[in-house]
Amino acid sequence: MQNQARWMVLLAIVGLPLAGCGDDDSGNNNVNNNNQALQCLPNFVTSDSENTCVYQDLSEVTRTACGDIWEDCDASAVAAPPNLDCLGQADTPPANPPTVTLQGYLDVFSSGPEPTGVRVQVFDLADLEGVTRIDDSVSPLGEVTITEQDLSDDIAAGVARACFSEKNDVGLYQVECPVPTADCNGLCNDSLTGTDFCYQGQCFDRLRYEGRYAIPGIPTHRPLLIFTTGANGYDDTTWGIMAQVNVYLRTTDPDYDAQNGTYELDVNILSRQDWIKIPQTMGLSGGISAGFGAIAGEVHDCDGIRLTGAQVGLYPQSNYFAYFNGNPLDSVPVTLRLAQGTNSLGLYAEFELPSGPIDVEAWGLVDGTPTLLGQHHSVIFQDAVTVLSINDGKPVVE
Repeated sequence: MQNQARWMVLLAIVGLPLAGCGDDDSGNNNVNNNNQALQCLPNFVTSDSENTCVYQDLSEVTRTACGDIWEDCDASAVAAPPNLDCLGQADTPPANPPTVTLQGYLDVFSSGPEPTGVRVQVFDLADLEGVTRIDDSVSPLGEVTITEQDLSDDIAAGVARACFSEKNDVGLYQVECPVPTADCNGLCNDSLTGTDFCYQGQCFDRLRYEGRYAIPGIPTHRPLLIFTTGANGYDDTTWGIMAQVNVYLRTTDPDYDAQNGTYELDVNILSRQDWIKIPQTMGLSGGISAGFGAIAGEVHDCDGIRLTGAQVGLYPQSNYFAYFNGNPLDSVPVTLRLAQGTNSLGLYAEFELPSGPIDVEAWGLVDGTPTLLGQHHSVIFQDAVTVLSINDGKPVVE
């Protein structure tokens, strides 16, 4: 699953101010809100679960049909109700869950550079209980640091992918970073120091190459967290910090290859420049406050399909929350979208959140009935972005 489109959106965020406190359930026709214990922002009420603040009115939720959206969409091209069969279902691992080599692409957000000097660490979520700043005091299950030589080797082996520089090319081929082809007869300047790459007989301007990572010995059927930083961690001047949560590797997933003992999962990478720039576009001129963090992701159903019309509830909240339009090539926040919930990309983001525990839910109407679409108890890490896609067929992590 490629994650680039979902991260390109954050550069365009201009912010959705939600200043103020107090529960206001005026006009609440869709949420049965009897609990007023949470201090919710205006137009938000305590959810039926009593865990989060959700918008006072809910919309009908449908699966995003494929068309303008080509990733994580419903190929039937019909706006059908979400599949929620997995909710509340316990995981049933085999008697001896195996370990796997976790592998995939280094998926760089937006216009960041080639992912070299990047450290990928995998943690057992149980080892991070009470932790809000991940440092050397907690040992990972495994880790790897990707060098420029590693990327060069991937290019030579034909397994690195190249990202289109032009949005029109992305839309034409409906892929942001394809693996180059070898049918341009040597006409492209496609070395690591070059500027283009070959794809389907043509040379295209290249934004960057993205190589792969591999970490052996990672357990299946266990809640995990993937942490990506620069080689110098919090002090790195090239790369920011991302914490990819809701990571759960099941041997029944299509990404698991029993024959080779591998599990395919791309990891999210954020440049230090974007870590500084993104909050400024939201009105945080000084950037995210030291010790605070952010959360961003998508709302999916049990089949991993993006959902349109979902309302994301969080607690605690901040004054910087946004949904986005449905254009995968130019995703921007829509300040009037708060009442409609997610658009076809299923994207949400909230910034300037205090570090510590956070509850995240998605709600909506399914055949007119208020319905919980998925929930997670997660963590905002200091000076980092928590990446959380709601539901996606994963068991609830408490």
